[in-house]
Amino acid sequence: MRQFVLPEDWDGSSPFRVVGKRARYLSGVLRLQAGDRFPGVDASGRAWDLAVIEIGSGGILLAAKEAERDGSRLPDVRTGSATAAPSADPGIGRLPRIVLAQALAKGPAMDRIVRQATEAGVALILPLLAERSVPDPDKGRLERWRRISREALQQSGSAIPTAVGGIRHLAELAEALGPAPGARRGIFCHEAPLASDSFHRYLGHRIDELVICVGPEGGFSEREAAFFESIGFGPVSLGPNILRAETAAVFALAAAEIVILERESWTASE
Repeated sequence: MRQFVLPEDWDGSSPFRVVGKRARYLSGVLRLQAGDRFPGVDASGRAWDLAVIEIGSGGILLAAKEAERDGSRLPDVRTGSATAAPSADPGIGRLPRIVLAQALAKGPAMDRIVRQATEAGVALILPLLAERSVPDPDKGRLERWRRISREALQQSGSAIPTAVGGIRHLAELAEALGPAPGARRGIFCHEAPLASDSFHRYLGHRIDELVICVGPEGGFSEREAAFFESIGFGPVSLGPNILRAETAAVFALAAAEIVILERESWTASE
């Protein structure tokens, strides 16, 4: 575990008690004892230094102190190695807030998409019902995805807490996104020849939020593509090969993030 994800309803008080599965994870899986210290992150993304005060039948009592702003962190509970924020590099840019609007994929593919998107630092995952989506009969799927995201956040050490929104129909996307937090760029993955623009063209200027829309198996329909364009989203191609939905999501996130992070380098050479 790189960091412990604090309960969503934690009010910032110290000390506080964790119970249930979270407590059993700390005591039974990680085998923490009184006096052990480890890093944590809250629902807003703030980093905390946590310490075990006591372990009992009523849960685990923890003390919390906001982490130092110099980027230093407490050692990883599992490995004992310190985790730290990467040093600033003038050639590396900063990522905007990233939203993945993912049409429901079949079976465990959606679980993997949620896990990988969390590791990639996505701020919000919006599961969408598209024309070619196969509805998942599992009524507990949303809670499962949120649990998977929380576990991935703990393992990866990402400083960006990932929220998983409720399942919406694709036509409700604009409503689900709400007002833009500044400059928003929306793109949707689609096959050529519709997708004539590139990541570089779409992301060649600074934005505050990037929304990436990925289709289910079979992709988005032409009617759905027209809807995206009607709300100002642009089509982008992921290459000549047909990718599985989970592969397409990771491919699109990786391509967009690399282009943004290295934007200063490639724009300077043009």
